[in-house]
Amino acid sequence: MSNSTGITTDILQNKLSSAEALQPIHHIAIEDTTGGGSCGSKFAVLIVSNKFEGVPLLDRHRLVQKILEEEMKSIHALQIKAYTQAVYETKKNAGTL
Repeated sequence: MSNSTGITTDILQNKLSSAEALQPIHHIAIEDTTGGGSCGSKFAVLIVSNKFEGVPLLDRHRLVQKILEEEMKSIHALQIKAYTQAVYETKKNAGTL
């Protein structure tokens, strides 16, 4: 899906999937949550990598934002869920993703 900024879920997926800092990535899902508003593009990112092991939440978010640094100039809002594989599996099994 494309929005008025030209940023798409595919662009974000490709950028994050190819980021060496996150390898290996176990799961990634990106949703365009822009809706009908005119305030700018909004995305929700779920990314699962054991590179997040022992990394505080704020630093996980900063890492994702740094990888998407150029795209962030055109994104109004980015919701990030950055989990290790173990936390992801726990949340998935509990139905709390």
